[in-house]
Amino acid sequence: MKKVLLAFAALAMASTSVAMPFSDRITLPSGEKIFLSGFNLAWSAGNFANDVGDASWNSAQEAYFRKAFKDVADSGGNVMRVWLSTDGSRDPKFGADGLVSGLGTKTIANVQKMLLLAKENKILLMPVLLTHNFLQNEAASRGASLANNKKLLTTDEGIKAYIDNAMVPLVKAIGNDPNLACWEICNECEGMVENIGWTSQKVAKANIQKITNRMAGAIKRAVPGVLVSTGIVQASYLNWYSDAALKAAGADADGTLDFYMVHYYGWNGPENSPFKKSASGWGIDKPIAVGEFASNSWSTSTTASSSMKDAEKIDTLLANLIKNGYAGGLFWQYQVDSDAWMQGFPTASPSMAELARDYPDDVKFDGVSDGKLSVVASASVGGRVVADPAGRVAPGTLVTLTAIAQPGYDFQGWAGDTTAATAVLKVTVVKDRSITAVFKPNASTNLIKNGDFANGLTSWGQWIDSAKGNGAAISVQDDAAKIVVIKSDTVNYGVQISYPGLEVEAGVSYTISFDAWASAATPIGIGVVHNGSVDQNWSLPAYFYGSAELGIASQSFTNTFEADTSDDAVVLQFNLGKNAGKTLFIDNVTLVRKGSTSIRTRVGASSRLGLRSVANGFEWTRSAPLASAATVRVIDTKGRELHRSTAKAGSVSGFVPSVGAGLRFVVLESAVERDVRPLTSTR
Repeated sequence: MKKVLLAFAALAMASTSVAMPFSDRITLPSGEKIFLSGFNLAWSAGNFANDVGDASWNSAQEAYFRKAFKDVADSGGNVMRVWLSTDGSRDPKFGADGLVSGLGTKTIANVQKMLLLAKENKILLMPVLLTHNFLQNEAASRGASLANNKKLLTTDEGIKAYIDNAMVPLVKAIGNDPNLACWEICNECEGMVENIGWTSQKVAKANIQKITNRMAGAIKRAVPGVLVSTGIVQASYLNWYSDAALKAAGADADGTLDFYMVHYYGWNGPENSPFKKSASGWGIDKPIAVGEFASNSWSTSTTASSSMKDAEKIDTLLANLIKNGYAGGLFWQYQVDSDAWMQGFPTASPSMAELARDYPDDVKFDGVSDGKLSVVASASVGGRVVADPAGRVAPGTLVTLTAIAQPGYDFQGWAGDTTAATAVLKVTVVKDRSITAVFKPNASTNLIKNGDFANGLTSWGQWIDSAKGNGAAISVQDDAAKIVVIKSDTVNYGVQISYPGLEVEAGVSYTISFDAWASAATPIGIGVVHNGSVDQNWSLPAYFYGSAELGIASQSFTNTFEADTSDDAVVLQFNLGKNAGKTLFIDNVTLVRKGSTSIRTRVGASSRLGLRSVANGFEWTRSAPLASAATVRVIDTKGRELHRSTAKAGSVSGFVPSVGAGLRFVVLESAVERDVRPLTSTR
């Protein structure tokens, strides 16, 4: 492989404002020169906008990422591109002033997990920080505030708050990871620009250039040597991102890109095609990679949603790019897209494998390690973790993790690769570690933020099943949610207003309260759904499902339920269909934790339950005999039961088998108490 081997110390001292010159390869911080060959996995299947934020990855989500990364590696690819803050609905977080206040509690940890999977498979990760979806109406339907998003993109205070409170903490925590290809500023930000864009709201071209300049400069100062790029919808806009244009717009001397990424689909026209024009033909002084193109053959006779203007064969796409002097090519996308002609990994991977066979020295990623390790430190909802030092560290480094609870929450202890209970945890790092600070709300703490709608519909989602004849207008009037049902079919869930991302704990009671009224007497549905999302109906089991009879005067409604499993991706839904011609109002929504309904719970250090590893499992022991018969269960972090046995009254020990990998808990429950003890992680 063509390389320039550079010492890491020399890289750290290199000027961050000098980008790489034009080349047909990307020069990684290690000095390795490479042609980027891979796929887009913008979001995991069924999890649009939910790969970062406050929700932990469930086992299916992590398995999906792992399989995707392995598939790309096994087919000779070397990079996967993913989207992070997809539309502002989950990440970053905004304060009452409409400015970014921080990241989701799991954002850093989830990006670190992606990088660990990349390291497992010796490929690169290309995270995208922002996308054009920030100004799409669909973002509001998932709980984002378009006003806040626009403030982020267009005002100096909005840009600064995002950079200081979200972006810089993220890039510092990741550091100059050897499996990080680059930070991509934005996916197709041109789509938000006046006169040429397609998003619901628009901004000026200068806004996009300014935020690109300031984000790039801040990244390079935070982590010297790391690469920065951006995703450009078509090659005709390359000149927007020249060094001179960016510096003129944002006045940050360090705010330049290291290489460019253009996208191309047949509807962009042959004049923008990297398959027709050489990289040097654009007159650009930096490498150009093609960050998106269709994962199938296409022609002018396609039935795609947008008409094509040329034709290309899937088996020659990557070969044409490498011959035309480009620095990389990434298929859209790993999973089959909604347009049937984008067939995903099965269709495109053979050509990627052929490229790896034909150009092994250019495509193979050596996976050079910097010898450092990661501490993946995350927090549950209700708090945050501060790591000192942050980012990747040398083996043997002592890292101090401090758990800090938000008002209304208490620190409960640590989970993952430790069972410590003190808020300040000191970890000597001898391997990659994954540790989570667990917080629980105080009794009577409202888990619904903006339940009084003083911030409009921020944090709230909505879903209107227009395909089945439903229509509604959802807004806020006098600090109450106002739902005007225009059309409806025969089911209540055809019109929904929802609050996603709630966390509940098994065995704990919760009370839902709200005020509501309507233009005429009518029933509505209320429910709390397992692992739900705002566009799901009641096909999933629910923690709670009830109804309320609304009148023309405001009434207060209260319902209580006990959670049967633990989950951090729960949705509160109001189902308002079957009300055509009526106007409904909802206000003062609360969801509060009431505590255990019937038993005392001891967790971790306060538990009477002890565990020790034995052949094929664990032996549990009790410091006092059981007063009555008990059930002994092994559960995972979602509360799912993996094993069940019984213990007689008077028992002081027993056995549970090893069941699967990852964090597991032994739960011993009798009529009067519950003891919980985490098993040693077997990951």
